Amino acid sequence: MEKNIFEPVSLANIALKNRIVRSATDEHLATDAGLPTEALETVYRRLAEGGTGLILTGHLFVDYPLGQSGIGQAGIYDDSFSELLRPIAQAGHCNGAKIVAQISHAGAKYHVGPQRPVAPSAMRAAEDAPVPQRLTLEQIEELKQSYIAAAVRAQAAGFDGVQVHCAHGYLLSEFVDPYYNHRADAYGGCVENRTRLPLEIMHGIKAACGDGYPVFVKVNSNTRADDEQYGEQLVSMVRMFAEAGAEAVELSGYDFAPRTRERLYFLERAAQVKAALPDVPLILVGGLRSMGDMQRALDAGMDLVALCRPLVCQPDAPDRFRAGQETSPCVSCNRCFQNFRTTGFECAVRTR
Repeated sequence: MEKNIFEPVSLANIALKNRIVRSATDEHLATDAGLPTEALETVYRRLAEGGTGLILTGHLFVDYPLGQSGIGQAGIYDDSFSELLRPIAQAGHCNGAKIVAQISHAGAKYHVGPQRPVAPSAMRAAEDAPVPQRLTLEQIEELKQSYIAAAVRAQAAGFDGVQVHCAHGYLLSEFVDPYYNHRADAYGGCVENRTRLPLEIMHGIKAACGDGYPVFVKVNSNTRADDEQYGEQLVSMVRMFAEAGAEAVELSGYDFAPRTRERLYFLERAAQVKAALPDVPLILVGGLRSMGDMQRALDAGMDLVALCRPLVCQPDAPDRFRAGQETSPCVSCNRCFQNFRTTGFECAVRTR
């Protein structure tokens, strides 16, 4: 039976009014210390009012300062954020939408201040980036507790769940990806060891927030090296996430925002995962620009479809699609990821 984009869908612990997800997008609208602003609240209200079924927040950093990847990123690193983020959660509930807080740590991608970043191994995030400090087992335990505490704060703020960010080169992504993780202890080597930290975090969140509190996971579907082997291991990772209670697993990629008119960048790999794990709910993000793209992803087995840049271009894109619009005007120029430095979080196409 063909899945309908606009039909209600129920996962294990959360019911959604449609299958459209706003994939986590850093709006760079918080203060330097990560405090949310009215402008950030407005972004989420517009998304909810525009018809999105599930909103994933931009990544909220769980530790300050080393967890913050850039100025303007919002945080969730202190108990005060339970109250500070409440307006964001309330805005995300407009029009029957659900909102989930993505929680993250910068890892080797920290470059806000003079401190040395931390990571599973001494692997740079980029050629011109500093070499990070290798985390000790004691530091890993502290970071694990930071994620769990962040989830408790998100629940207290009124979010409908959390998403554990294991993609895009941030800390947990560096653990699960053998390109970055060269450890020889219990957190490195085989896929089970590399996935150990996010699994421990998930179990800790379930213990602290209740087994019924939704925990999503985002992970890369590809890697920079040995991609074929990584693809085989990805099935094992997703299976472990599901066994740990993941509500759904979102599949992205390390090359998540190319400047290209190509579509559905990660569908082939995601379809392979779905074929191996038909009962695990999957979310696909990456190059979905039209009704046809979304339906193609659903027909390939995806349960939910996630948009990022098209919702920067048109926060009400879901309602527009429902009303008959076939394609987003988004052209993947990526200027929305750059404009925040000068004119704020805006779409270059929409503001012409």
